[in-house]
This record gives sequence, C-alpha cells and structure tokens, in this order.
Amino acid sequence: MTSKTWTATDLKLGKFSIVRQGDVFYVQQRYSFVDSEGALLEQITGGHISFEISAMEIPSDILTSLQTIDSWTKQKALEQEGMNDS
Repeated sequence: MTSKTWTATDLKLGKFSIVRQGDVFYVQQRYSFVDSEGALLEQITGGHISFEISAMEIPSDILTSLQTIDSWTKQKALEQEGMNDS
C-alpha cells in the first residue's frame, strides 16, 4: 500500500468570534487547510487560533469599529428581547 502526501499551501478561515470583557478582547478563529488550487484538504484536520488582546494594543480606528459593533449588537439583542423603547 502506498501512502499519499497532501501539501497545504494556505488556510481557509472559518468561524470567527470576538468576546469583549472590559478592555480585553478574546479572539478565536477556526481554519482548514487548502492546497495550491484552493481545494479543501479534508484529510488534514483543521485547527484554531485563540488569543487575547488589550484595547490599548489595537489601532484606534479598529478599536472604534469593534466598540461600535459591540454596542450595536447589544442594542439589537435588547430590541429582540423587547427590553428597549426604540
């Protein structure tokens, strides 16, 4: 029996999440491996990366965007639950 070798040349990014707790953002991103033609290599188990980053380390324009998304998402959740007058 001959073995087959798969060569991953890139990553296909999957589920991405950011959780904000005060001035710290917790980031998690899943990924899969792809070959040079962009085909998913199902034979190779994907992985994930997780890290935390202080708000002070994030460029101000990106931090403003993250804070706006966080506030907007909370507002949408409040509306969904009938907990706001807007």
